[in-house]
Amino acid sequence: MKKINYLLKLSLVLLIPILVLVLYVVFGISVKPNEPETIEFQEFTCEMEQEAPENKVIIDFLEENYQDVVNQKDGNIPMEDFRKRVEYAINYRPELSEYLENEVHSYELSHQAKKKVHELTDEESYSHTVNNIHKWVLDNIEYTYNREWYTAQSTWKKKSANCNGISFLTCGMMREVGIPCMVVANDEHAWTEYLYLDDQGRIIWYVWDQGLEGNPVLSENTYGYDLN
Repeated sequence: MKKINYLLKLSLVLLIPILVLVLYVVFGISVKPNEPETIEFQEFTCEMEQEAPENKVIIDFLEENYQDVVNQKDGNIPMEDFRKRVEYAINYRPELSEYLENEVHSYELSHQAKKKVHELTDEESYSHTVNNIHKWVLDNIEYTYNREWYTAQSTWKKKSANCNGISFLTCGMMREVGIPCMVVANDEHAWTEYLYLDDQGRIIWYVWDQGLEGNPVLSENTYGYDLN
């Protein structure tokens, strides 16, 4: 009898851990541990807000007018527009027409010189045309310090001249393409003054000089010499 009781107790001692293990396996698998919730973030992009149509109109207007101001200042306007401005100005200032006369002896060009100046003319730009004429004269006419009297034609033929000859040739070339121009001088030097008209009808005389560096080349320094 004692032996039976001993076996029963031993069986219970052995069965309890097994029972606990079975219960853990059964119920432990069915119960999931608390997992942190996952949050899905919606992906969205930040796009630049489109410009309002009225803002674009204003920006385009400002950019266009800014460029117009630059072009007016630099004289980067078509030659046709410039010639129309000159015609308009002559209606109010008839004396300007004399600065376009190209048959005056000192300013008159040879056939070859006329052909060359038309090759140098940029019909799309007044300023480019002026710069092309200046550059050609600088590159092709040698400056001399003699006291001879030159005209546009003699300067072209010799490819060298003093200040008066270079001025007459430069001015004659400008007159040939419709740019009012005059040769101005004092008792030491001669130079070229040529006309520009801005979009407001203001007359501007620009000065171009070659030769005696450091000498005055402004209209107020002239003495009224008639070089025609």
